[in-house]
Parts: sequence; structure tokens; C-alpha cells
Amino acid sequence: GLFNTSYAYAQTSRARFNTTAGTGMGLELGATYRINRTRILTLSPDVYYLTNDGLAARLDAELRFSKLNGPHDGAALMRVYATPGFRDAYGAVGFEYKVNRRNFPSVRSALWLGVNEDGVYPGVTFSVLQTYRRHNVRYGLDVALEGYRLDALPYRFNAYYSSDVANGNLQVSLFAAPPVTVSDVTPLGLRVAYAFEL
Repeated sequence: GLFNTSYAYAQTSRARFNTTAGTGMGLELGATYRINRTRILTLSPDVYYLTNDGLAARLDAELRFSKLNGPHDGAALMRVYATPGFRDAYGAVGFEYKVNRRNFPSVRSALWLGVNEDGVYPGVTFSVLQTYRRHNVRYGLDVALEGYRLDALPYRFNAYYSSDVANGNLQVSLFAAPPVTVSDVTPLGLRVAYAFEL
């Protein structure tokens, strides 16, 4: 929800702005095209307008190769982003490999190469997700080292666990991200929540 502080670390679906106060609006689109049985192309263009800073834009592209190696998938990735007012920008390309093994956690890892006005940076993202539906248990880990990113905190760590306890659901999250500016969010946090119905 709005007060879930781990969201500030984990979410990258929307661009994160380091701008002055003001209002804004955004348009996020997506399109998927199946080229053949094993290749799927996805495009996700986003456009944002901030009253004090102007337009910002981002484009994510993914060409997924289903069953690239047995049951495992691969994907060629691309991302470009321009900050509000088009004052700065970066671009990155990468390749992701997803391990699909029955009764084992889903594992994703990607290698990136990104460039912004400060230079060229390698990047790595890694995630693990496991769900036991019978007991409604879910745990996961997300790690990102992306020094070129301007639309998200470049270094992020998020570990989470949830399960049914008594008549409710217990959720625990541990997250960390070195701040980019002095006014950024706290670099380390622990969130414990218990949801239940009255």
C-alpha cells in the first residue's frame, strides 16, 4: 500500500524522480506480440509530465525465448530513459536467464551493460522466488547492482517472507539501498506486518 516503505526500494515499474515539489501525471503502456511459439516481444513505453520539470520518458523492450535450454527461458533486454526536462539520460542492454525447475525456487539472473553521461557501467540483477500454495508460504530475494540507473535506486536489496499464522498472514521484509542524495529514503529497513480479518 501507500505506507509500505519496502515499495520505495523494490519497485522499478514506475520511474523514480529526484525533482522539486510539484504535481505530475504519467501514461504507462504495454504491448506484447508473439512472434512464434518460443519468441515473445514485449514493449513498455512510459511518458511522465511534471509541472515543475517537464517531460520524462522510458522504454523497456524484452525479447523472450521460451524453452531456450530445456525448461529454462532466456530474454534479450533493452531499456532507455530520459529524466524530466530531458536533462539527462541512460541506456542499457542485457540478457536474462530464468531457471524453471519443478518444486524448486524460480531463479532469474541478468547481466547488463549501461551507459549514462558519467560513463559505462556493468550491471547485475538476481532474484529468487518460491511459493508453497498448499501452506500459503512465499519467500523471495531481489538484488540489483545497476550503477547507470537514473529512474531507480541503483543498488537495491530486498528479502521477504510471508505465511499464514493463526487466522491471518504474517509478512516480513528486510530491505536496503544506499541513498543517492542526502534527502533519500533510509538505507536500511525492516518491515513486519500481520494481516487478518475481523
